[in-house]
Amino acid sequence: MEYLLGATDLGISKVVARQRMTTGKTYKIKARVQNHESCFSKEVEVSFYLSRNKTLNKDKDHMFGTSVVPGIKGRGSKLIILKAKIPTGFKTGVHYVIAEIGAGESFMEINTENNKRLKRVLVK
Repeated sequence: MEYLLGATDLGISKVVARQRMTTGKTYKIKARVQNHESCFSKEVEVSFYLSRNKTLNKDKDHMFGTSVVPGIKGRGSKLIILKAKIPTGFKTGVHYVIAEIGAGESFMEINTENNKRLKRVLVK
């Protein structure tokens, strides 16, 4: 892992979602964004997806939406909540709710391995 001077390290430390979800219903999905550095972070966007597997494919996976996280004090964290609707007629079975921080944003990060977190759910 390469460490960059002046870089930040924001990550998703946890994703919380109901284990069982029903198509056509709306649920709250929570993600905790953690600032792992001692300096104040810049504003960043978190995107939420529903995927059939653990690998995010933005062309195929359902995007619930995004949430902007204001700057976070050093070593601090913020909980964000997104209301997400499971589309009517969505394929049932095991899926993964994926939260991704800073996709496509232009800032240097010390560690990009903590930018995604997922939660296994059953859609019925």
